[in-house]
Amino acid sequence: MNSKDDIIFLVEDDEMYSKMFEYKLKKHCDGVIKRFSCGEDCIKNMYLNPSLVVLDYQLPNINGLETLKQIKKYNPETLIVSLTNNNDTNVKKRLLEIGVEKHFQKSKDTYDEICKTIDYLLLTLRSRKDEQERVQSIVLITVLFILMGILLFYTNK
Repeated sequence: MNSKDDIIFLVEDDEMYSKMFEYKLKKHCDGVIKRFSCGEDCIKNMYLNPSLVVLDYQLPNINGLETLKQIKKYNPETLIVSLTNNNDTNVKKRLLEIGVEKHFQKSKDTYDEICKTIDYLLLTLRSRKDEQERVQSIVLITVLFILMGILLFYTNK
């Protein structure tokens, strides 16, 4: 299970698929799920700092690849899971090169597998953030002790 603090963007132009996927995600996720039907709307809302974006490749106007590039420009740390009906291995390869964590062939049978992958990615993200916070705390405490030592040294002279 992920955190209630997680925001997940679902970018999918097929309304029925999007609603069904949102329903499945809500069974797995405690966080907030925001649906968008095009890449432009997703990009406009990146200020919300989603933890993860589920991104369809075949979108109107700008495709998933261009949307992915814009997401990564805004926040390179955003996790991306891509979906497509396209069987072109070059598309999959290009998406993975730019920064997709996992790519799935779109199918109603893959919902559970995608949800499990999302759970794993968000758990990994939280673990990484927890570790960064621990390191920052250790560094801060170390700096404070050094400063206290310097202060004591100069006050005892």
